[in-house]
Amino acid sequence: FFPLRMTAELQAGEGVKPQHIVTSGSAVYVRPAVEAWLVGTVGDGNSKPFRGDLGNMLYMKVVLGATVFAASAGDADLSVRLPSLPSGYKCTAVASAPSDLNLFSGLTPSGNGRLASGGAHGSWTTGTRECVYTFGASQVLYAGSSLYLSVGMDHPVTPAPQDAVGNVWTVRAAAKGVHSQQVASAWTEFSGGRQSGDALIASVSVLGKISEAVIVPSDFGRGATNNILSVFFRTEQAVETGGTLLADAPRLFDFGAACEAVGLPTYQYADYRAAKADFAGNSGLTMQLPRGACRGQKLLHSDLGHRRAAITLSGPLVGQGRYGFRLRVTNALLYDALQRDSWLLSTSSPTGVRLDGCPTSVKLNMGIADGPSLGWAVHEASAGPSSFGVSVPEMRPTSTAVEVTVFPIVLPAATAGPMQVMAPPGYVWDFEAADFIYVKITPGAAAGTYVQGAEADLPIPAAPSKPSAAPFNVLAVAGSAVTFRADVKYGFVAKAVVPSGTPTGSANVFVLQVGPTVGPALAAVTEAPRVRRVFGATAQLDAGATSFEGNLTFGFETVTDVPAGGGLVAS
Repeated sequence: FFPLRMTAELQAGEGVKPQHIVTSGSAVYVRPAVEAWLVGTVGDGNSKPFRGDLGNMLYMKVVLGATVFAASAGDADLSVRLPSLPSGYKCTAVASAPSDLNLFSGLTPSGNGRLASGGAHGSWTTGTRECVYTFGASQVLYAGSSLYLSVGMDHPVTPAPQDAVGNVWTVRAAAKGVHSQQVASAWTEFSGGRQSGDALIASVSVLGKISEAVIVPSDFGRGATNNILSVFFRTEQAVETGGTLLADAPRLFDFGAACEAVGLPTYQYADYRAAKADFAGNSGLTMQLPRGACRGQKLLHSDLGHRRAAITLSGPLVGQGRYGFRLRVTNALLYDALQRDSWLLSTSSPTGVRLDGCPTSVKLNMGIADGPSLGWAVHEASAGPSSFGVSVPEMRPTSTAVEVTVFPIVLPAATAGPMQVMAPPGYVWDFEAADFIYVKITPGAAAGTYVQGAEADLPIPAAPSKPSAAPFNVLAVAGSAVTFRADVKYGFVAKAVVPSGTPTGSANVFVLQVGPTVGPALAAVTEAPRVRRVFGATAQLDAGATSFEGNLTFGFETVTDVPAGGGLVAS
């Protein structure tokens, strides 16, 4: 308790002539305590957990160990300090917590005490890493009072794991009591757990940002049971062996209780030793995810399936390293627009401390800047490989556009547009109207003026235009006013610039999508040919310091077989 005088009562008999006496001299004082916790229940605040985020909202519980009374305005205060490291924390606003927090579900009473602010009551001062509530005149908070507060805050620009040195929240109370000056309690660290999902926690992580995150499905169809997701991402912070990579899917998707995580095609991986030496400076290197056990988890009690895949890491992840793997999932049975915003990746330490996460949903197309609603959603149907094909006869890297034939395009049912074809990242659709061929053969037609094998013209009034802005790897073939017939072979020939190398940061596939963005009708995926590039070339001269002759040893890897009688040109 804060400084006070002791009182005594003297009576001549039972209840007869009582006399009250107040002690004089030194006041009695026992340094009071204050306890506090952050609310960690899923869904209760912390919606902006990333480095550099402004206006994040956290909720906290404060319990006073002593009565705090202010005879005059300013005689008492309650202070909360945000962490000191890394620098950059700022308290921006404080108010009473709402009454509908998930934490209060089933609690009667909830213990949701409220601290009045404004008018004759006290008020909060913010703007630094310390939030201070100054009591008004005659305002009192009694010992044992339980308060719930909402705290608005700006984050530092540097990530800070939950268990990092300096990531400590503290609280104290101060009052005069009968003393002429304020006496303060000690700064007390917040209590609680440090595991994600704990109801009351001592601190929260300021998350790093996963970047270059891409998820490409092999089957867009609703209810597909063997959809293989190609997953790519770049870390910000390192993760130790035994940590976890979490992949979250939208509602009604299911990874299964024992999920299946496997590697990508080997050509998409760089040698780990080379990547380790230059991973930060070479964005083209993709490393294998050190996969351990994969466990499916439910995100909510109401989930019907396991829409979180938790992959235990059998080795470390380096900071700023890019990784890739594949993951099997069973698709949702119905389309939901929220699916485009619900693909997420995150990492955590071996002790469960959150490290990095995705600020927005993982994208389908690496060629688009990060933003909302860029993930993929289920389509009404999915066409197989025999219904969608792409051929690019000239796959050597060049800055000149080469011919790309998209044939066949066969839809299982009559389908309205629009239609678009997404090429792998790095491709650039680049053609003039005269280069775009989309009609079937007619009597007397000259070679090169029709699509070989097409059974009908594309039902479009004119050739589409090449992309004039990013993403340049997406070609809008037809608008919404057209309808494609069922079981008819369509196709087109256009031109595109082939990338300098086979994509390693995304799936090497072409994707056909037909139908509106809301409730899309059909999608198909087909593997793209590899760019025919000599790569991994090395040269080593074996010669003495004083010798002018020696052996020059070349090492390289090819994509295409070189037949007998072929050759190598070195210059």
